[in-house]
Parts: sequence; structure tokens; C-alpha cells
Amino acid sequence: MVILVAYSVWFYPFELAFLAPSHHRGLYLVDVVTDLFFAADILLTFFVAYIDSKTNMIVYDSRRIANRYLSTWFVMDVASTIPYQALYLLFTGRQQVWSCYSLLGLFRFWRLVRVEELFKRLEKNIKFNYFAVRCFRLSCVALFSAHCAACLFFLLAEENHGGKTWIDDFAKYGDETNIWLRYTVAVYWSATTMTTVGYGDLRAENTRERIFITGYMLFNLGLTAYLIGNMTDLVVESARRTMEYRKSIEVASTFVNRNCLPRRLEEQVLAYMSLRFQAERMNQQRFIEELPKSIRRRVCRHLFLPAVQQVYLFKDVSIGTLTSLVSKLRAEYMPPREEVILRKEGPDEVYIIVSGEVEIVSSTTTGGESRLDGELIRSLESLSSGDMFGEAAALCCTPQRFTFRTKVLSQLLRLKTAMLLEAMRINHHDSVTIINNFLRVSITIYISYSANPV
Repeated sequence: MVILVAYSVWFYPFELAFLAPSHHRGLYLVDVVTDLFFAADILLTFFVAYIDSKTNMIVYDSRRIANRYLSTWFVMDVASTIPYQALYLLFTGRQQVWSCYSLLGLFRFWRLVRVEELFKRLEKNIKFNYFAVRCFRLSCVALFSAHCAACLFFLLAEENHGGKTWIDDFAKYGDETNIWLRYTVAVYWSATTMTTVGYGDLRAENTRERIFITGYMLFNLGLTAYLIGNMTDLVVESARRTMEYRKSIEVASTFVNRNCLPRRLEEQVLAYMSLRFQAERMNQQRFIEELPKSIRRRVCRHLFLPAVQQVYLFKDVSIGTLTSLVSKLRAEYMPPREEVILRKEGPDEVYIIVSGEVEIVSSTTTGGESRLDGELIRSLESLSSGDMFGEAAALCCTPQRFTFRTKVLSQLLRLKTAMLLEAMRINHHDSVTIINNFLRVSITIYISYSANPV
């Protein structure tokens, strides 16, 4: 239907302005077939359900559908479908370009409403690039306006029999009988007028042409404002995120400099503000929290359950307990060299690594490559995807013995210690399983790390 709309509204002005009456007869059949398609669409619309704007419910009742259509678009749809020129030719046997029947054919432009609906649907469809769709839409508006103005301006000159017109100097452009050359010259005039270039080689030669050009230039004021406004909006929207990023970094830098924060802490603050923007599209926690509870549980189970099942601590734990735990997990991204857990910190949370790498570091008085809270540190071991940390302090209810720091950009699942203990309290069998897993694996590693000379 959109293709037929494009044909009818684009070709009809060209047909009136540039084709001789003898050529019109061959196009009547094409126009009638096109009109039949739109007539069939009118009939089908009486059987298409719609969404009530007041109740947001789908209406299937045929009587209400018919009443709504008859009271809205039906009259204009019928007016745009009647083949006026074909009927005029059928009853009179004559073809007059500027007859009222030809003017009634301009009702075909009502069909552009369908194209407008198509563009709105494309702009909302995330499968298509919004910027590209919007630019294509604006280009179509500009080209169609130039096309219609060119056809109408040429038609005014053709109907001015015996008088001086703007096409009197047409011979300098080539063969006057060449239809496509005529159209090209007319579009050239329309484009130069629309863009306010106005070379002056094509100009109005009579009052009727001057009136038309005056109206066209006034129309171009609104069209230019529409095009520039939309393009400005697209450019500003594409640059908005960059400006927000720059402002946030500037605010953070001002805060750091004003308070004379240490170099390491300054890097952490700026790294977090940078990651906040870079990983915002990847950060799914905010979106998950907006979902209803039942849907949120199923989404969390789909996203996090496979990762939780790989962790040694939850091996052989019942699916019910795991489902309860994954619904309480919070996913977040951490920038490189960010301290997730600090030494001597309370056992408030445990973490599961989904992606990235986390290293275990310990303070020392000699050696090391960097400083942590004023002390030299050394790396003990690296943890990767599927590993867990912070559980030893949580299950033993002791302060953290080591600092855990990200080495690269990492996605972590965070679980409150209180929630873990509550799940273990509810299910005694799973609690025993978790403790056995911890004693079998974690204690050995924890004791080996405790051989720290500090």
C-alpha cells in the first residue's frame, strides 16, 4: 500500500503537468487498478479491530468499528479513491487538464497519511536506526515538496496560452519537446528557490507566476524551519550524552582538586564516573528492578542461575534455594583497579565473578608495585569467571583478611551476607551442604593465605 501511495502522489502531479492528453489515456488503467486496491483497503478497514483511547482495550465489535471509521477517515478515504479523471473521460469523452475533475484528483494526497504512519512505526522500531529513518523522512519531505512545486509551476506556464511565461527562454536548455528535460529544468528552478539560492536565470514573467512564487517562498519558510529544527534536534540528541559525560567528569575533577584527594583516590573517582557512562547500556540492574516481582524472579533466574550453579559454595544446593538467592542478586560493573572489598572491612557482602578478573592483594612492608591506603601491597592470587570471594568472612563472621581488587573491567554479582544466612537458616539441608562445600574447599585456601608475614 505504501508503494502504491508513493506512485499515486508522486506521479499524479507529473502526469498533469508534463504528459500530453494522449498519454493520459494509457495511464488510466494503472490509476484505476491502484484505486481498486485502496477501495479494497476501505472495505477491509471495517473488519479491523482498534484500541480504544479511553480504556486501552481492543475493540472487536463490528458495529463500533464501523461507527468509528465512518466518523473519522471514511469520507476522505473515499474521496481519495474515486477515479475522477477516468469518470470524466468516460462520460464526456474529452480530456481537459485543468478541469475540476483533475483538481478533485488532488484528494490522492490524503493517502500520504499512510506514509506518515509507516514512518512513525519505523521510528519506534528498534531494529532500524532512528537517525537514519529520521533523515530519510526529512529528505522525502524536501524532495516531494520540490517535485510538486516544479510540476505546478510548469503547469501554470503551459496553461497561459499566448502570454509570456518563464518557459519562453527554455530553448537555451535544449529540446523543448523532451519531457524529462522539461521536468529537470522545473525541478532545478524549484530547488534553487527552496534553498534561497535564486540564480535568476528562471523567473516569473506574469502576475499568476509571481503570485505562485510568492506563496511558494512563504511555504519554504515553514518547510526550512521544520527541516532545520528536526536536524538540529537529531544532532543535539546525538551529542547530549557526550555533553553529560564531559560535565560529570568536570564536576568530579573540580571536587577532587578542591578537596586535595590523594592521587589513587582521584583515579578511582574519575574511573567510576567514566565507567558510569561507558557501561550504562550494559548495566541491567536498574531495568530489572523496574519489572514486576514475578517477572523479575524469572529474568534473574535466566540470567544469573547458570553463573551461581558454577560456584563451588552452591554445589548440590536445591534449585529452590538457588532461585531464592538469584532473585536477590545485584549485578554491577566495576572499573579496573577498583577495590571491591577492603581489608578489615565488615563481612557485609559476598561476590560472584561473571566476567573479568579480580586479584587478592595483601599489605606488606617491603616490595610490591603499588600502594593501598598508604601501605605497599602484593598480589596473592587472581580470580576469574565462576569464582567467588568474600564468603569466608561472611560464614565465619570475621572481618575481611584481604583486599579484593579488579584487574580489568568486571561484572560482579553482589549478595548481601544477611540474605545468604537467611536462606541457609530457612533450609537446614542446604545450609549443611553449603558449610561442607566451604570446609572442603575454602578453608584450605584461606589458611594458606593466612601465612601472611604481616
